[in-house]
Amino acid sequence: MNRMRAFFLSAVVLLVGCAPWHLQARGSSAREGYFAGADGASLYFQVIGGGPDTVVVVHGFQGNGSGYLAPDLERLAQGRTLLVYDQRGEGRSDSVPSLEPPGLEEHVRDVEALRRHFGLERLRLFGHSGGAAIVVQYAGVHPEHVAQALLVAPPPLVGAGYRELTGQRFFARLDSVTWTRMRALEAGIAQAENPAFLCREIIATTLPRAFLADSTALGRMRGDFCGAPADRLRTRAARRDAFLRSQQGRDWGPILERIRVPVLIIHGEQDAIPAESARELARALADGRVLILPGADHLPWLDRPEQFFSAADAFFSGGR
Repeated sequence: MNRMRAFFLSAVVLLVGCAPWHLQARGSSAREGYFAGADGASLYFQVIGGGPDTVVVVHGFQGNGSGYLAPDLERLAQGRTLLVYDQRGEGRSDSVPSLEPPGLEEHVRDVEALRRHFGLERLRLFGHSGGAAIVVQYAGVHPEHVAQALLVAPPPLVGAGYRELTGQRFFARLDSVTWTRMRALEAGIAQAENPAFLCREIIATTLPRAFLADSTALGRMRGDFCGAPADRLRTRAARRDAFLRSQQGRDWGPILERIRVPVLIIHGEQDAIPAESARELARALADGRVLILPGADHLPWLDRPEQFFSAADAFFSGGR
């Protein structure tokens, strides 16, 4: 039972710029390309929109890349620019066998490398699920380079008992037969000739039950969890687990105390991660506030798009 809970708690966490737009990769006008992350990592980026303000999007679901998220965020690019990147070894970023599976610190160094590469002085940051943890850590390590942060469905970072409760709530969403099947599929991906096939079966089984309040939202989803090259999909578990280990036992208090900029947390009321966890995180921040969306789960832009994009747009436009 404890091993099952630990496995699905991993899924919870990982499923999880204010300068004018000059993101031309040092003179290039490319709308997509690669930049040099930390430690020799080559990271893929894409540009969505073309407005004067830039929002850097940090995806969650570590091990999957940004493909599940970016296509469905285009509405947020109206009047601004989104800079989306795939984390090291994920999605379309180069697979670098010599690099150890990344933890939180490596991801933070990559965000800083992105900022330097594109010449952004202060970042407007969007982090989903595990990506929200990266955003929080970056904002605490480099507070002088952050203007705003939007955290969507962040994992439990403060408070007692929220992680255990999250695992229990996820465990209750699928029957034991489905859990067993999903674990077998996860175990088989590493050696699978066609890992995308197994990945899509996992997503089709779990997403509507465990991460969406509105099961019909899956039909509206344009993103793809399983579109990465085969070698990225086969190694997704190693990156996911390394990311989880990097957060175990971490005291977030000192980091949160260093964040003085406006932070908005958008959290689905039906998310397995308790809403009170998001409220407590907002209270721990100097300028934090939380919006709990009724009828929304872990992917609130799909469950409640009107409310989600209205709030996100207002926040990045300077509203409260």
